[in-house]
Amino acid sequence: MKRIKNKLKIIIDGILIPYVVFVLVTFVVANVCKNINADMNIILIQGISNVLSLFVLVPVYIAFKNKYSVTFDSFEINKLIYIIAIGFSLCIMCNMLVEYIPKESVNVVSENVYKLTEELNVYVTLFIICIVVPLTEEMIFRGFFYDTVKLISNSIIAILFTSISFALAHSDLQQVIYAFVAGLFLAYIKYKTNNIIYTVIMHCVMNLTAYIFIPTMFNVNTEKIYILFIMFIMLLMSIVRLNLFYNNKNTI
Repeated sequence: MKRIKNKLKIIIDGILIPYVVFVLVTFVVANVCKNINADMNIILIQGISNVLSLFVLVPVYIAFKNKYSVTFDSFEINKLIYIIAIGFSLCIMCNMLVEYIPKESVNVVSENVYKLTEELNVYVTLFIICIVVPLTEEMIFRGFFYDTVKLISNSIIAILFTSISFALAHSDLQQVIYAFVAGLFLAYIKYKTNNIIYTVIMHCVMNLTAYIFIPTMFNVNTEKIYILFIMFIMLLMSIVRLNLFYNNKNTI
């Protein structure tokens, strides 16, 4: 019984509290904008909500880490080239593959991203989708959620749980599949490096690639199969090379 209570306490501290905080902040920001009759873009509202959430979630996460003795491995800058290559190649591969999945409706997220660029400017949009959103999502999914599940279970369950929950946080079928695959890789990087900084950087690279490179790439006449093959080789080589740096010291 005591063991069950301890696990329940960890779940409340590491999953329920951060999720409730994020939902409440988003709800409050959305309602404030509605009450002042501010016709704000949904991505801008998300950006404001995420920034405010981080002010609460960062100290809460530090307290969570200290309370449950969650430790990080040191950050090594020479690993970044492989993290960037994985994020870049994975994003392009996933975007190319999900194009074959029938769209249920207009992609609201993409529509609002480009609408925000027109309403404000490209720098505000880049700041929100390439820095603010990755920071918040990594704090929640590969921070709180991953560490919590690993504390009460093991790394495999933590990888699967964070990938599924990350996918369900997205909207249409294309985004859900893309987020699930991306979530698997992001969680694996967290498992392998034991440092959330790497997943934040990889997530930033993926969002930047999706916003900058994907629209241009899909307009190029080059056979997509060649691009897919090159990206697959890049992804494979980067993962293999990154794995050479780490021994399987984490127990699954």
